Amino acid sequence: MPNYIKNTCVICKNKFEIIYKKRNQKTCSKLCSYELRSITRKTKHKPVNKTCLVCSEIFLDTSKKKTAKKCKSCINKQMVNTRKKRGSYKRTDTQNEKLSKTLKEKYKNGWNPNTEEHKEKLSKLMKENWESGNFARLSKETCLKKYGVDHWMKTEEAKKYFSETQKNREFSEETKQKMRISAAKRVRSGKETLFSNGNGYYRKDLKCYFRSNWEANFARICELNGEKWEYEPKTFVLKSGRTYTPDFKVGNTFYEIKGRWLGDAKLKFKEFCNEHSTCKIELINGIIYKNLTKKYKHLIKNWEGK
Repeated sequence: MPNYIKNTCVICKNKFEIIYKKRNQKTCSKLCSYELRSITRKTKHKPVNKTCLVCSEIFLDTSKKKTAKKCKSCINKQMVNTRKKRGSYKRTDTQNEKLSKTLKEKYKNGWNPNTEEHKEKLSKLMKENWESGNFARLSKETCLKKYGVDHWMKTEEAKKYFSETQKNREFSEETKQKMRISAAKRVRSGKETLFSNGNGYYRKDLKCYFRSNWEANFARICELNGEKWEYEPKTFVLKSGRTYTPDFKVGNTFYEIKGRWLGDAKLKFKEFCNEHSTCKIELINGIIYKNLTKKYKHLIKNWEGK
């Protein structure tokens, strides 16, 4: 029987129960973990003097876990060599001539890429291009011309390279958990989708990612009724050490949308109901969803499915 201890969340200060082997966990939920990560990224950590493995020069490692083994200069050189090896810097004579002419004119007019004003302007320009999708479009066009596919990772060379670098690679449980949390955040923001049989993607009308049509339609029903909803609002740690995240929270009630049960999802649901009996949760199964469809389908413009 696993041992459990009580921790205090460093963000919301709430007490939460956690299995002993995960005793270093600092937050009680995904939302709090995202908040902690945001704070950590903005925090300047005390630097540590290290010797670069490549040039043997002393450098300051300012990362949180102090895992850097090379100085910034050597890392940049390595990145440049990798790009050269892959042919990322290859340009035609016409491109070189155009670039040379442009740079000469810029320098002649007093252009200096190292000023703070220029860096701020460049930062703003790049942000606008990423948000508008221009970078993604241009990157796709370049890859199609150079490699014949819309992304370098789809080439046989890239697949072979990635396969070799990932062989026999092992991740700690802590790293796996961090990867899951990061992936969940990217999915919810709409920057990434999951491949599943539930038709998961970012719904523009709801400004949220959903894993299935049923979930998206349930959110639209709430919108129609003027009810404030939260998608996957909180993650509960169960006594078995596993976690359970209800699909929705509307008011003080949690909702679980289940067309069919996959894996041990039903066991986790029952486990949650037994351990958190004070939490009100309702199950939307096939029969209930069918009744909701009859009632709301003709009222909602963006209704998905039959």
